[in-house]
Amino acid sequence: MFQRFFGNSYKKVATLTGPRNAIQSVSLSVDGIFASASGYGGVTIWDLRTSEIFSTPHLPYEPNDPKHVYCSSAWLFFEGIDKHVFIVGNMAGELSMWSLESGKKVQVVDNQDPSNHQVMSIDVSDLRVAPGHHGRIVTSTSNRLIAVWTLSSAMEITNIFKVNLSADFLPRTVKFAQGTDNVFAFSKMGRSFLQLHGQTGDFSWIKKDGPQEMHCVSVDERNDLFAAWTGQRAEIFKLSNSEQVRAFQGEVALVGNTKQVAFAEEGSKLVVGSDHGFAEVFVVQSGECIQRLHYPRKALVQYVGIRTLPSSHIIAIAGSTKGQASDVVVYKKKRRLPSLHNAPDLNTDDNLIFNLNFPVTWTAVRWCGYIAIFFMMTYFMVRGLFVL
Repeated sequence: MFQRFFGNSYKKVATLTGPRNAIQSVSLSVDGIFASASGYGGVTIWDLRTSEIFSTPHLPYEPNDPKHVYCSSAWLFFEGIDKHVFIVGNMAGELSMWSLESGKKVQVVDNQDPSNHQVMSIDVSDLRVAPGHHGRIVTSTSNRLIAVWTLSSAMEITNIFKVNLSADFLPRTVKFAQGTDNVFAFSKMGRSFLQLHGQTGDFSWIKKDGPQEMHCVSVDERNDLFAAWTGQRAEIFKLSNSEQVRAFQGEVALVGNTKQVAFAEEGSKLVVGSDHGFAEVFVVQSGECIQRLHYPRKALVQYVGIRTLPSSHIIAIAGSTKGQASDVVVYKKKRRLPSLHNAPDLNTDDNLIFNLNFPVTWTAVRWCGYIAIFFMMTYFMVRGLFVL
């Protein structure tokens, strides 16, 4: 309760308009400069410094054509040449990459299956690609195919491997493992999740003791956790043994199979979409909902985007009601960096007032004020008793 009134909460900083239909994916560039929305209204990218729409390749508005309905997205940044690359997949199994600085577009058409199939998930190994290196991209599609690609700074794409999974494994979410090129994949139904070797696509292991439904998954390897939307709520499990750690009680789900979950703030928070016009921010350790991030009107708000910057945490939420114009609402809060011994770092530039051989901070001044008020109140109470 104290945290709700006095804590460092998210503040709305922008409402981004433009999409003419439901958003299926919202994502943020690694430096927090760009936000993107992909869905039935095509693709919209905004420059967050101005909240203006950024020019993109022309895409027709055809919400009934799978080639023009976009359902997953990610970002890469090539260091040295400062190139932002936006990666997006559609419901026809096509993967596209756009260089925002040059305007160059690369498209991969991979229709092995004559019927349309959705690009269900996209992830990148490293958000920032060092000079002379290639970005790595993993995708999963609804025809049970996982593919890993490399992308050069010249926008040349190469396939590393493709793996067809069994009929009982629908790879709803794929994620790169930290520090390696290995790939996690989580089946939408049936309890299974697995890891593929990052260079060959060979199976490293497969487990069949996860939750029955995993419609969206977020992974926190550092804390040996994964979070999943399991049909009616978000839950957290141990990555190593599938043990349930916690269930998060939010509002009743009206649409059971679609809700995004995402770890935020170095894994200390979990952000969950809802069907009730807001997203919820939970504390992972306690399961408490500490904030609701509101959307400007009544709508499904099922998709969220997360980014941590050196000075702030950013959350973007998106309207996802089909047939309705949708916005992206961006929330931000100041990032508090931990100091030694896990104590709060109060000696930051924003907090510092001046130095007198020791730092004088706004936090210290506030506490001195609280103490002064306490003693004044005590003085007047005691004085009143003597008068009586």
